[in-house]
Amino acid sequence: MNYIITIFTCICLLCAISSAEAGITALEWNNRGIAHFGQGNYDEAIAAYHNATMIEPKNAMVWGNIGLALATQGKYEESFVALNKSTHFNPDDSLVWSNMGLVLNHLKRYDEAIFAFDQSLKINPASARTITNKGLTYHLLGREEDALAAYERATSVDPDYGSAWRNKGSALLTLGKNHEAITACDMAIRIQAEDAGAYEIKSDALEKIGDTQGSREAAEKSDAIKKNTSEK
Repeated sequence: MNYIITIFTCICLLCAISSAEAGITALEWNNRGIAHFGQGNYDEAIAAYHNATMIEPKNAMVWGNIGLALATQGKYEESFVALNKSTHFNPDDSLVWSNMGLVLNHLKRYDEAIFAFDQSLKINPASARTITNKGLTYHLLGREEDALAAYERATSVDPDYGSAWRNKGSALLTLGKNHEAITACDMAIRIQAEDAGAYEIKSDALEKIGDTQGSREAAEKSDAIKKNTSEK
C-alpha cells in the first residue's frame, strides 16, 4: 500500500511540472535527485528520480538511485522493488547488487542477500565493503565460521578497511578466540580511532581473559565516543 501511495504521489508531482520544466532531460532530473539526496531531502530526491523514469523507464542508474533513497528512509520493501528493476535493466552494476544485499538483510531474507552479494562480487571481487556485508549476513544466519572467513578475506583485500577488522574481532570473540579478537579490534582502532564498537568488543574480550582494568578502560572509551557522537 505504501508503495502505491508513493508512486501515486510522484505521478501527481509530475503532473504539476511547469511548462518551463517540460524540456528537462532524464539526466537532469537524475542530477536534481542526487542534489536533493545530498541535502537529505529524500522525498524530493525520489520525486525527481521518478520524473527521470517517466522519460526513461529503463534507466537502471535512476532506479538504483531510487532504491538507495528509499532504503535511506527505511522503506526496504519499496527499495527492493526499485533495486530489482535496476538489476533487471543492468545486471552488471556491482554497487546496486551490493545495496540490494543490504536491503535484503533488513528484510531478513538472508539467503537472497548472500545471492545478491555474490552477484556483486562476481563483478567486483575486490570490494571489501561487499565482502564484509556478506560476512554480516553469515553472522545473522549464525554461521560464524563463514562470517570470520569473509572478514579475513575483506581485510586481505583492503587492510585499511576498519569495519572488516571490527567485525572480525566480533566473530573471533563469538568463537572464543579472545586474544585474536583483541588484536583485530586494535587494528580497527588504529584505522579509525573513534570506533566505539571496536572498543566495546575489545572490552568484552579483555574481560574474558581476566583483564578487568583493561576491560573497564575500553568500555569507558566506547561510552565516551558514543556520548560524543550523540551530542553532535
